[in-house]
Amino acid sequence: MAIFASARPRPVYLEIPVDVIAMDADGMDMAPRPLPAPPAPDPFAVAEAGYLLANAARPLMILGGGAVGARDRLRWIAEHLSIPVITSINAKGMLPPDHALLAGENLAAEPLRAEWKAADVILAVGTEFGETEMYPGPAPLPPRAGGLIRIDIDPEQAMRGPRAEVAMVADARLAALALTNRIDHAPAKMGGETRAKRLRTALAAQLPDYARRHRPILAAIEHVLPDATIVGDSTEMVYAANQFFHPRAVRRFFNATTGYGTLGYGLPAGIGARIGLDGPVVVLAGDGGLLFTVAELAAAIEADAPVIVVVWNNGGYGEIRKYMAERAIPPVAVDLRVPDIAAIARGFGADAVQPRDLAGFTDALAKAAASGRTSVILLEEADFATI
Repeated sequence: MAIFASARPRPVYLEIPVDVIAMDADGMDMAPRPLPAPPAPDPFAVAEAGYLLANAARPLMILGGGAVGARDRLRWIAEHLSIPVITSINAKGMLPPDHALLAGENLAAEPLRAEWKAADVILAVGTEFGETEMYPGPAPLPPRAGGLIRIDIDPEQAMRGPRAEVAMVADARLAALALTNRIDHAPAKMGGETRAKRLRTALAAQLPDYARRHRPILAAIEHVLPDATIVGDSTEMVYAANQFFHPRAVRRFFNATTGYGTLGYGLPAGIGARIGLDGPVVVLAGDGGLLFTVAELAAAIEADAPVIVVVWNNGGYGEIRKYMAERAIPPVAVDLRVPDIAAIARGFGADAVQPRDLAGFTDALAKAAASGRTSVILLEEADFATI
């Protein structure tokens, strides 16, 4: 419990041996022990970081999932000092989609790598500089001109990756509060909005063709279900969304396409999200990934946890197939004989439809949301290849 309360936020595994759980507990002291608080930042590090940020001419902010709890304070710092903000996949939603300082999310993209090199001060909070910031990646970051301020609750993580000139091992919320107090009297700055806009434009221009075709699909989901939580499997839709999609709030978009890219994650994770959260949940899955855990449709119905499953059907493991083709490797075990997914879904008691165009997809989403039932919406790649 001490680890859970004060260390890096994550699940904690607690094992109780059978002989212990069977012991007589009548004499046990049940008074709760006070738990340790999360670590606070070193005042000297805060002073140095505050000085660097207040005097920076071209600052940059990079936020990872560990920064989510400090959202409001970090947004104030960004706005007060006019700092463009790059988010990892796990930090999407830290700024609203239309915020003028939102610069992008993919540190493997050349426009953001160039900004990394040019910034004179970089504030990185709760980020690993790993797969959730780079796609495809991770790729080694180039040498930079300025200093790096790094805030992380995990001392080991603070020492990995790019070398920091100022390293704060601290809870992100406490560190952001201390930084806010430190720079509160610094003059407000301007210019970051222009840099962020230039970066957004450059990122949009270099977006891969396969990613562009998924923008209307994600836009339709946002239009019909603006408050939905979107949970992704390893599928082309999600690989694409990682590079352009911005949810309206934090923890409303998460997926399995980073790291080892777990196939089959989306549906069970979406059911868990639906049980734990208020509001609709949309699962984005591919035909291959869905087949790993398609039986969980029964769990969604039995648990009264209706989810909307959007399935991208490209006849197999498209990402691996593309990887092989680009490297002149004969495709092996990547083309599937895809079963009738609609019939399988209906067999479990779910609704299933197959719209043929974007208007039909939008209508199917609205009907699925209104029904309050677990629904599967099948999108054939051939029908949506040119939207």
